[in-house]
Amino acid sequence: MTQRLCPLRISRVIRRSAALIMLLLSFSALAVPEGWKVLMDNGEELFIPGDLKADEEYRMFISVAEDVPQSGYRDWFERVLKEDGGKLGEVIDTLAVKENKGGVLSSTVMMQTEGKARFVHYMAFYGKGKAVYMRIFASDGAKLVARYGAGMQQIMKETLPLRLKGVASQLGAATPAQPATQKSAPSLPASTQSTGVTRKTDIQKVDNGSLPKYSLPSHYEALVCDYTTGISNSNYKVDNFVYLLFKDGSAYKRLTVPPEDFDIAKARKENPKNWGVWKKNGDGYRVKVGGDWRELKHSDLLEPARIGERLNRYIYIMNAYGMAGISSTSSVYTNSWTFLGSGRFTKGSSSLHGSGGAASALTGTSVYASSKSDEHGDSSVAGGMAPGVVTSTTRENNDGAKNRGAYQLNGYAMNLSFDNGEKQRMLFGFCHGDRTDPFLGGTQYWMKESDAERDLPTDWKMVITENEDQFYIPGDLKEGEVYRLVISPKVELNGRSMEDWFKQTVTENLSYLGEPLLAQNWTGQQGLYQYYNAFKENGRDLYVVYYGMKTRGRFGRFVRLVISDSAMAKRYTKELQPAFKEAFRQ
Repeated sequence: MTQRLCPLRISRVIRRSAALIMLLLSFSALAVPEGWKVLMDNGEELFIPGDLKADEEYRMFISVAEDVPQSGYRDWFERVLKEDGGKLGEVIDTLAVKENKGGVLSSTVMMQTEGKARFVHYMAFYGKGKAVYMRIFASDGAKLVARYGAGMQQIMKETLPLRLKGVASQLGAATPAQPATQKSAPSLPASTQSTGVTRKTDIQKVDNGSLPKYSLPSHYEALVCDYTTGISNSNYKVDNFVYLLFKDGSAYKRLTVPPEDFDIAKARKENPKNWGVWKKNGDGYRVKVGGDWRELKHSDLLEPARIGERLNRYIYIMNAYGMAGISSTSSVYTNSWTFLGSGRFTKGSSSLHGSGGAASALTGTSVYASSKSDEHGDSSVAGGMAPGVVTSTTRENNDGAKNRGAYQLNGYAMNLSFDNGEKQRMLFGFCHGDRTDPFLGGTQYWMKESDAERDLPTDWKMVITENEDQFYIPGDLKEGEVYRLVISPKVELNGRSMEDWFKQTVTENLSYLGEPLLAQNWTGQQGLYQYYNAFKENGRDLYVVYYGMKTRGRFGRFVRLVISDSAMAKRYTKELQPAFKEAFRQ
């Protein structure tokens, strides 16, 4: 029996959200500008230049001194590289530690975060039994390190004495040392990282459930997803592919085009090793192509899109080559696609190449090159670093028409019309009965997750509905319980007030859920904005609560909770602290 909705039950939702509200309010302290922009994040004082461009990121951190014996100085620094670097992203390579005549240690960690290449430069200083390390997190190593070299030296001069005395921050800390003279606040930077801002007209609700379904041509049995794992080029690799099964019992491995476009005669001539046979196995299949029989379940089917289906998602795939710290070189390649409910798409690619630990140890230098191509154009950077020397060259092309356009889905076919006039038709579907496993061309892609979403508990699962509503659910939900979490992307406010943005965005987002059952309930305190209501889903009352806050000085973001019972509002507060702290990082 459905419980009757009443204001008392709604008020319980809000009261039981109190712990979550206090948690969010604790993230709302404003950054204190000092020369550069100064932010506090996870107890760290970060120094950020005030003139960064929209797609640039540079964050400098200096640790508090630790008591370290002289004999353990190098081991301590290597431990810092491993533990500190691993917190920031997926480490691809770590260059060999170098030491200059003054005892300063240095190294560079190459990593990927949110599908983008990053360089993290470390330096360590030692004196009187104490060690301090400096970390520079940069989106473009050589160029930004060179640009802000003078500022880095000034901050080191002013900050290092405080760190050696055990003072972690100049902002409001009781310390015997005098804080550096506070300068007038600089204008906020355009961004400390790329935000992927999308035009509002491209963000549209989709209604795929009402669209006609696709039918596979009669001479085909099914399309089935499979994968193998192994070591390739010193790296662990997952190889995803699709079988095309024919009614006559034959099978083709590594389908990359829609089944309607598959040229059987050409494939038999050019790829004879890709052919084999299949048999029914209950409601699944057994497939043999050039090796042992593979057991495939019915749930491994590649599901087609509906005719005219729309997507709202960012997908990417990353491949790395070269073993960190051992290979002479390391390379990372990333490809990504963004599909919008308006029928528009953008694509991007990037590469990163660097000299690995072995080469760096032999030569005392490190070299690297990076390139990217997206809807804004192409760019490439090549650089080198040696003790006391940084060099770089940059090339840019601002025409990105080849990387954006319109898409159309029809079953297993994705038709792309690029803004430069080119056309392309690719295989598309969802692997393993899960809309979070999209397959495009010849590759299974990953769903993008923000840093905040990566900080969710490991047993939480991403869910994407047929209408592209994307949320996370806890792993311990009981039957009948509903708890859905959405952490929105950051959106540039462009001078708008956080309150106005929050109200407009929530009103639009709520319309995707259904007709609200209550009057509008807006509240705000200390920069945290809140909205609560209820709606019906399949005849059942569900409660929805939104929280919004400005983050990183000039962006807006909201968190949405949909729950089935008021008591659930506080159940996961402790588990969500790391994710919310990252989501609303100042």
